[in-house]
Order: sequence, then C-alpha cells, then structure tokens
Amino acid sequence: YVAAKGTPKERLRRLQEAFQAAVQAKEFQAMYQKQGGMALFKDGEALIPYFKDQDRLWKKIIEFGEFKPE
Repeated sequence: YVAAKGTPKERLRRLQEAFQAAVQAKEFQAMYQKQGGMALFKDGEALIPYFKDQDRLWKKIIEFGEFKPE
C-alpha cells in the first residue's frame, strides 16, 4: 500500500493492520491460491526495496523490448 507523504503515523499503523488482516483472511488466501499465487503481507518499509527492485526489472524489460508509450 502507499499513502501520501505526511500521513500521520497512527493512520499508517491502522492502514497496515487493516491490510495485514485482509491479506491473512482465509477467503483472500483461498482466492490467491485458486489463481496459482501466494498472498504475502509486506509492511510499508518492506515494500520500499520491493518497489525499487520492480522498477529496475521493468526498466530493463522496457528498454530491451524498446517499448514506447502510445
């Protein structure tokens, strides 16, 4: 999840708890497993390196494929 810069820490904590509960819910896990995936919760700090890795990965793919916006 992402939030606007300056979002109060208490609000971030509540959002994190809500997202974690949703991801850990049996129904949510079952939906992901049915699609062949695995739903894992990452808090805001753990998402930062994940997003940076994804940016690097997709940058390479876009450059290799010479994709251009339409």
